[in-house]
Amino acid sequence: MSLWNNAQDIQIGLRSTRRSISYENRGSSSLTPVQIMEREGYTAWIYYIFDHVLDHQQVMVYFQSTYERLHLFIHDHVGRVGSGRLVEEAREMMTSVEASYEELKITVNCYMGLAEIAFLYVEDLSVFIRRRVRFTERRNRTIDEIPIGDCYNWFGQNQSNLHLLALHLLRVPLTFRTATGVVFTGEECFLIYLYHVIKGSPFTEMARFVFGGDPRRLSEANSLFIEYVYNKFYHKISGNSLQQWLPSCLRLCRRLIYDDVMRGAI
Repeated sequence: MSLWNNAQDIQIGLRSTRRSISYENRGSSSLTPVQIMEREGYTAWIYYIFDHVLDHQQVMVYFQSTYERLHLFIHDHVGRVGSGRLVEEAREMMTSVEASYEELKITVNCYMGLAEIAFLYVEDLSVFIRRRVRFTERRNRTIDEIPIGDCYNWFGQNQSNLHLLALHLLRVPLTFRTATGVVFTGEECFLIYLYHVIKGSPFTEMARFVFGGDPRRLSEANSLFIEYVYNKFYHKISGNSLQQWLPSCLRLCRRLIYDDVMRGAI
């Protein structure tokens, strides 16, 4: 059975503005200002078309009543002396009224078709139907939780070395917090960032096979750790950072880099 056939996996609701929708569902549950204007425009067209349809239907009712009166007139005067010409004129009027009625009927059907199309646009801009996203349980969010075999396969290190790297070299804080208030532990941000750098896997794949949970959260955790490392160790990669790392071999290092670059395509 398809997932769409399971009522528990289907979400139906009304679209709203982006400000009132969480960012996870803005792609399917929110409307941009342009879309809101389009919905208002289509709604106005629906009311405009209905007003015209009502006017035309009133005229159609008048034509029907006229047709019935002419029919009764012909029925009452057929066979009477001197009424032959009146009957012929009444029949001609009936033909004309019937033709006008059919023209109005076609016009009303066209109007109703346009209104139905506009209504479908309004419905599409007002109601969302999406499949409920179900993520696996969060896992491998601490160093000690990762099996030793996977630890070597993913990071090339054992748990002890990863603890030393996180504690002494990077000085990872206990928690990270996003601008929206989501809290991550420093250890899970460190692991997510390290795995993403080493393996280069997309976050969707990382969430499915390695860390579980929402892949969008993995992206947030990765960005938080990058920002932390950049701000924390900026002095190591800017200004006179090369002199800090290679104080006694600075000129030699510069010369080697220059020679290597100049041997290229230039």
